[in-house]
Amino acid sequence: NIHHNNSRHVQASQRTIALIAEMIHTASLVHDDVIDDASSRRGKHTVNKIWGEKKAVLAGDLILSAASIALARIGNTTVISILTQVIEDLVRGEFLQLGSKENENERFAHYLEKTFKKTASLIANSCKAV
Repeated sequence: NIHHNNSRHVQASQRTIALIAEMIHTASLVHDDVIDDASSRRGKHTVNKIWGEKKAVLAGDLILSAASIALARIGNTTVISILTQVIEDLVRGEFLQLGSKENENERFAHYLEKTFKKTASLIANSCKAV
């Protein structure tokens, strides 16, 4: 890691943040598939296709709660604040995806904001949290 004595090894704190970010991302995909009524993702059946919507929502919630527990165990309020912002952004991004804008400029700005909240916020804030 360039920020830690030029070591090529992933630090324990970096690994923890990466695992939490992956859990948040996975939970968001499970929930997104329910919202979109998707039957497949990357060529495989979705959780909601296999177990139904109710169990899929609960599975997404369970993954998110596991991420929240891991995040709380870090005990660093700055990191907790940064990564909980990601969760809020994901939900707001889903709301944005449900809406649309009238003209092309508004649609593009809407797309950029939605994309940041649904995807880029997770990446940017995960980097920021390390």
